[in-house]
Amino acid sequence: MTQDAAAVLVELEVNGEAVAARVDPHTLLVEFQRAHLGFTGTHVDCDTSQCGACTVNLDGLAVKSCTVLAAHAAGGKVITVEGLAAQHRNAAGFHPVQQAFRLPRPAVRLLHAWHDHGDRPLSAPARGGHPPRRGKHLHRARGQRQAWAAFLHSPHAHARILSIDVEAARAAPGVLAVLTGADYAQTGWKGIDHIPNPADAIVHTQPTFTEFLTGSVFNQRHLPLPVDKVRHVGEAVAMVVAETALQARDAAELILVDYGPLPAVVQADDALAGNAPQLWDGVPGNLCFQARIGDADAARAAFTRAAHVVRREFRISRIVICQMEPRSAIGLHEDGAYTLISGSQGSVRLKMSLAGILGVASEHVRVVCPDVGGGFGPRTFLYVEQLAVLWAARVAGRQVKWTSDRSEAFLSDHQGRRRRDPRRGCLRRRRLAAGARP
Repeated sequence: MTQDAAAVLVELEVNGEAVAARVDPHTLLVEFQRAHLGFTGTHVDCDTSQCGACTVNLDGLAVKSCTVLAAHAAGGKVITVEGLAAQHRNAAGFHPVQQAFRLPRPAVRLLHAWHDHGDRPLSAPARGGHPPRRGKHLHRARGQRQAWAAFLHSPHAHARILSIDVEAARAAPGVLAVLTGADYAQTGWKGIDHIPNPADAIVHTQPTFTEFLTGSVFNQRHLPLPVDKVRHVGEAVAMVVAETALQARDAAELILVDYGPLPAVVQADDALAGNAPQLWDGVPGNLCFQARIGDADAARAAFTRAAHVVRREFRISRIVICQMEPRSAIGLHEDGAYTLISGSQGSVRLKMSLAGILGVASEHVRVVCPDVGGGFGPRTFLYVEQLAVLWAARVAGRQVKWTSDRSEAFLSDHQGRRRRDPRRGCLRRRRLAAGARP
């Protein structure tokens, strides 16, 4: 099914031009502008109608287009940020706000001039600065016969999956496939290797840690969808592939999962306690590995001789990265070859990881990285959604796209820090003589 029978005709004026399209009744005005009209200057950045990035002028009033249905705006006049720029351009063709960015401070102007002139010597910065550039972010991409994916996420931090009922979702309008962890197990593919013991920073041919107090490093492959139980709030449990993003999300809400809740903890220190719930069967005490680096005898001797010993505990809060553009991925499967299009911080790492997971030679895997829209570390890794869209593309025989929203990102993006770091150091003649961590 390519079009929901309940679609409604929306006719309105956008930036002075009459437009019309048949859309799902639940389509928001911001989605209508972006997906159907291509006015991507209007953004969805918060999911809660707080940020104002989706603001447009509707019949003379500033409204947040993420709170207005496209059908309710029918017959109205809309001006987007693109239309605003067209009305107020100066002689150079730019809106005053754009012009302000074209006249940067001297140091930034010099950088822009270097960008314009390359390695040629400069006698003075180029006039006018660097013109604005539209980023090629993945959320703007749309291919022919493109299908969309959506995920159902766990509301539990720790629970057994007793059953998953997907029949209602499979019968929903526009649905092409509904996939679970049991389906993935039938592919024979592996899970994601997150490499808990990475390569050494200096000698890349050897791992960072070579000796362990725990005997080894626990390395559990990460399946895109779990089979037996969920282990964190927001873990993807099932995936829906449909003709439109709205159809995929609506169908995902029809999936019924019977959970058996298990005890959970939210602090790392509590997870190491003797009575803590066990997350993985192969990790006694939830300790991935423990290693010791340095000369323990020399450190103890330094503390013994020290004039002063300072002890301090540092607590670093959990960090959720809020990039300018949420994560997005497109998967393609043609003639036995796989293509992943997704913003990342290392296409080669993703390519090699995927080749190992899919069991194919690396030349049969292509990873394309458009403009990232903000990295800050978490986009270094291969995510389950990136693997899942390739799987979905093979199942559906179509190009499959998934784009995270802001709320989903707060649940499913890799998070950082949240650690307690006790340290102590000793001073001799006002200099740090030694430092240690328990």
